[in-house]
Amino acid sequence: MIQFGGHHLAVNLTMVGPTSVLTPSHTGTQPTTYTRDGRTVRPLGREEDKGLALMIALEPEQQKQATLAYSVADLVVGAGEDGKVIQPEGVRATGLNRGQQDRLVDLISEWVTILNDAEAAAKMLDVRSNLSNTYFAWSGPVTKEGGAYFRIQGPTVLIEYAPQRSRGDDGLPDHIHTLYRDPTNDYAARLVR
Repeated sequence: MIQFGGHHLAVNLTMVGPTSVLTPSHTGTQPTTYTRDGRTVRPLGREEDKGLALMIALEPEQQKQATLAYSVADLVVGAGEDGKVIQPEGVRATGLNRGQQDRLVDLISEWVTILNDAEAAAKMLDVRSNLSNTYFAWSGPVTKEGGAYFRIQGPTVLIEYAPQRSRGDDGLPDHIHTLYRDPTNDYAARLVR
C-alpha cells in the first residue's frame, strides 16, 4: 500500500498483484478558483458542474426525492470513518431516465477514472452493473452560487462533495472536500482476505 497526502489530498493506493485500488481517497481545494496565465482554474470545477447539471436535469418530483431534509456541513464518511455504514438516501437511479443515468455515471467517472485506464474501465463496469442500487442525494440550493453538498451511494461506490462554510471575496464557497470510497473494497480489503 502507498499512502500520500496533505491537507487537501489523501490517496490510498493498494496494489494486489496486477490490481490497484484507490479507495478511500480524499481531494479538496482552497481556493476553489484562481487565475494562472490569464486563465481561470477550478480544481474541482468539473465535479461541481456535473453534480449541479444532474440535479437540474431531474424532474421536480425527482429533485424532491434527491433533496435531503437536513443540511450537511462536511463529509459524512471522511477521515476516521472507515467501515461506517450509512443508509442510502436520495433518488434511486432506477427512477432516472437514460439521460439522467448517463449524467450520474459520468459524474461518478470524475473520481473513478483517476486510476489507470484498465482499472478505471473495470471499476466503471462495476458501477454500471450496480446502478439499479445507486442513489443521488443533494443538500442545499440548486444554484451555482449555493455551494450544495451531494452524495452518490451504491453497493461499491460512495462519493461525497462537500463545500465548506467559508466564502471567498465573491461570496461563493472557497473551500471544498470530496471523498471517494468503495464500501466493499476500501484499502483492497476484498482482495487481501
